[in-house]
Amino acid sequence: MQVFSFKTVVKGFITLPFNTSSFRLGDVLFEVEEEYRSNQEYHIVKNNSENIVLNNTFTVNDQNLDKKDYILYRISTAVKAENREIAHQTAVEKVNQRLDLISLLTKGRFDPVKTGITLSQMDNKKTRVASVDVTLIGVFDSETIHRLQEATRAMTWIDDNIRTRILKCIRFYRKGLLEKQPDVKFIFFMIALECLSKVKKSNKAFPVCKKCKNEITKCIHCHSETSYEPAEKTLIKELLVNDLKLLKNSEFNKLYKIRSSIIHGGNSISKKELNLIEHENLRLRELIPASVEAVWKNHMLADQVKDINIIEYWE
Repeated sequence: MQVFSFKTVVKGFITLPFNTSSFRLGDVLFEVEEEYRSNQEYHIVKNNSENIVLNNTFTVNDQNLDKKDYILYRISTAVKAENREIAHQTAVEKVNQRLDLISLLTKGRFDPVKTGITLSQMDNKKTRVASVDVTLIGVFDSETIHRLQEATRAMTWIDDNIRTRILKCIRFYRKGLLEKQPDVKFIFFMIALECLSKVKKSNKAFPVCKKCKNEITKCIHCHSETSYEPAEKTLIKELLVNDLKLLKNSEFNKLYKIRSSIIHGGNSISKKELNLIEHENLRLRELIPASVEAVWKNHMLADQVKDINIIEYWE
């Protein structure tokens, strides 16, 4: 196994607290390029002949852009791998997971990192940074940075399978932020919520008698137990309505009614339905980050926590 260093850049609209030029999420370092913190205009690298669109509101037609609208971040980290190719893939995924967390807590939109420079300690090359697509990351403050660092630390406490579910949730949330079609955006957001359905251990469920409403715990013929694993819809409802208390029962049912309408209702969506979907997208945009943070805050994964005295940052 060798140690490889990885460097890349993200470009976007990011505001850090005064006199702050960097922050760290575990062993991934985000640094503002000092030359880009000056008041001078600076050069934009275009990846193709198309105009660069920022903030979804205006287009840049030249290669100069005022600092207040644009900033460049250098990202660096290290990974252990058997060869450069595996190291590059590992590092890209590692950086994107941190960007997922940033997206979750700032609700910023940006494209995934795909390019960068991966060097081993044996490489005698000058370090350089590869350009990536223009990104929009969001607005930072000291509280957001603290929440990001706490989130990164919390990820070390979680069982690998549970961590994968949470990361999938955040990844689909990010896809939803990028999506322009309201109905597709809604489905991405709902998938993100459903990924959280197994972040807590579920109790056994039993069928219920239609007449007396009592649970049927054993088969009357073979006497075997009749328990079953609750459906994901049931689990996510328990999580959001009963445990986290982020939704009322009627609000949750409304979300699933819209979900069913989009998936099973054919190709046409009325203007009234579209307005309703767009309204619920605004709710989901806030609900998903709140749900993930509530899971961490309420220690719902306490039984998964490792020895707190020997915690290493999530890698």
